[in-house]
Amino acid sequence: MLGVALFVVVLGAPDGAVGVVWPSLRATLDRPVGDLGLLPLIATAPYLVGSSTAGPAGRRFDAGHHIAAAAVVGALGIAAWAAAPAWWIVLAAFAMQGWACGSLDAALNAQVAAEHGIARLGLLHATYGVGATGGPVLATAVLVLGGSWRIPVGVMAVLAAAAATTAVLLRNTWPAVHAAPSPRHDDHDHDDHAHDERRTGTLFDPIVLTTLALFFVYVALEGSIAVWAFTFLTRVRDMGDGAAGTWTAVYWGALTAGRFVLAAVGNRLDPNRLLGAATAVAAVGTLVFWADVGGTGVVGLPIVGLALAPIFPVLIGVTPRRVGEDRSATVIGWSVAAAAAGGPIGVALLGQVGQRNGFAHLAPAFVATAVAVAAVNAAATRLARANANAGQPPPR
Repeated sequence: MLGVALFVVVLGAPDGAVGVVWPSLRATLDRPVGDLGLLPLIATAPYLVGSSTAGPAGRRFDAGHHIAAAAVVGALGIAAWAAAPAWWIVLAAFAMQGWACGSLDAALNAQVAAEHGIARLGLLHATYGVGATGGPVLATAVLVLGGSWRIPVGVMAVLAAAAATTAVLLRNTWPAVHAAPSPRHDDHDHDDHAHDERRTGTLFDPIVLTTLALFFVYVALEGSIAVWAFTFLTRVRDMGDGAAGTWTAVYWGALTAGRFVLAAVGNRLDPNRLLGAATAVAAVGTLVFWADVGGTGVVGLPIVGLALAPIFPVLIGVTPRRVGEDRSATVIGWSVAAAAAGGPIGVALLGQVGQRNGFAHLAPAFVATAVAVAAVNAAATRLARANANAGQPPPR
């Protein structure tokens, strides 16, 4: 698990750095500003393939070999990005990284949710935040000193290669990593039809639909702020590259710190109250960022980052309780897919908003997305409590 966590750190760094290096990268390859939204979008389909096939691949090739393969592909993707002489190679590089991230994400989240508590989930997601915080710090330092965007991406490629080498060397020693088991079947002929009915019933279950919607809008908010904050601060607030990159890193740092706090105390907190408070504070933080009273709007970034920190891991942690242990692995897989779609779609939509209407419109768009997160969370919590009060899981 330690080796996996280290590679998650390395994969988080490019996600945090891409918004910072984008102005220089687009100038090198002569791309419009709005094309930044295409990068996470192009990674979505490979991510979904990786996440949906992680369980079967882990069983077919064993977990260690599957994780090692994902590590190698992710490292090659970052290296291709660093050396890319053309735009299509950058797109291909992000597709490779998407598959690598998806292969690890669904399996790890399902396993930790099934075998551990919210605190361990917080620690798992904090490792990603470490990388996502370090990425913009590294990129900002290099760019402020006049270096090329290829230097920080190249450093990340070297680190990814080291992590991939570790993954390959340890492929036979890591414990099994797989999704939580599906319900045991004693009669396969009867269960094929029953399994199809359970899947259909699960998909159209109101608590499942609201859960998927919540993952979608949450990651749309988290990803959009992460990617577009640098551009907004430099183009709308006339902030220098160094300061804007630092505040982008502070956003990731607050999110990461919040997840380490969750790892320490998460199992002692009521998850529903925590989700309600977190979504409300996130909305307040986006308002602070938009209002920019007395030039203090940037303070909204760490407020939002800290508020968003517990949402994803807590949602994963409460899924078995909300939908039932026998359906949790399936629903978590769908949830990860919904999150994977929400991030790039949100980033791309906000990119088009900025490109067509002016980047000043990004701040109110952040507020609207945060309010949507709070509203969908309130609906999901009400449904979960209604099911609990009824004394039975939702219909299958």
